[in-house]
Order: sequence, then C-alpha cells, then structure tokens
Amino acid sequence: MTRDGSPVDFRWEDETERLYVGGCAPVSVTFTHGYASVPGDVVAVVLTAAQRVLTNPNDLRQETVGSVSVTYAAETIGASLSPADRDLLKDYRRRFAVVRVL
Repeated sequence: MTRDGSPVDFRWEDETERLYVGGCAPVSVTFTHGYASVPGDVVAVVLTAAQRVLTNPNDLRQETVGSVSVTYAAETIGASLSPADRDLLKDYRRRFAVVRVL
C-alpha cells in the first residue's frame, strides 16, 4: 500500500476483514488473491460443466429420430451448476468483505 509512491502504515483485522489506514489522502492498494494452484474440486466442477455443454450443446430435453428417442437428464441441460457442484464448491466460496475508507 502506498501514498504518493511511499509505503503507508496500515492495520488489518482478521476477525472483521477490515483494513485501516490513517490520514485523509488517497492510497494505492495492490491486492493478490486466489490459490497458487487450482484445487482439484474446482477443476472437477469446471470440467463436468464443460462436458455437459459439449454433450448437449443445444440444451435439448428430448430428441426423437424415427423410432429412436433420447431423453437427457436434467443435469445435462445448460451450463449452470448442479446442486452437487455447488456443494463441492461451498468451502471455496468467500463471503463478502467490507473495506471502509476512514
């Protein structure tokens, strides 16, 4: 964190996820986040969603050609996340945080 190119003292509170900076002048904040490598659960959900789209690109519920009929499961329709996908990802989801300018 800098102000006019110089480092600025600040305080971060883990409990409230708040950043405190003294003074009234604007500061520049550089924030790095994310995982160094993508967790396996996240990769699995992304690949499964991609497979759903590739398997059923037209979002068909059912198709019939002559006497042959195919009905797709609801889980193969669309690129939205299934309840199982959401359950796998719940531990990676961050809740919102508030940054208050003093």
